[in-house]
Amino acid sequence: RKLISADLPTMEGAAEDTVVDDTVTVKGTALETRGEVTATCYDASGTRMATCTTEGAIHIWDRVDGPDGAPGHWRQTAAWATHRSACRAVAFAGAEFGRCLASSSDDGTICMWREGVRAPGAAAAAAATAAA
Repeated sequence: RKLISADLPTMEGAAEDTVVDDTVTVKGTALETRGEVTATCYDASGTRMATCTTEGAIHIWDRVDGPDGAPGHWRQTAAWATHRSACRAVAFAGAEFGRCLASSSDDGTICMWREGVRAPGAAAAAAATAAA
């Protein structure tokens, strides 16, 4: 196996053109992915899920809970192409390592991904300033 992402690229992907935008519905679920799902994992809190597919893509899902706190539905918040062949395993690192994710593929590669910290958009910044 070869580590190809030693500098830990962000989960958002290297560039906008790597974001997966062609989706198909996975039978039996309301989740949409690129290719068939080959593996699923959850973060330590159980509110974030990662899936990987036969097309070499990773999808990140966040659980949106109901107003009463009951577990709600999963909303896709990120997706990107990662490998040249089927991605077979995906795993979140422990909380002590921050938001990191590992993936492996039939092409013999293992990738490490780190979630980038995003600055709030202009609307969020204006709302925070107004509330202060």
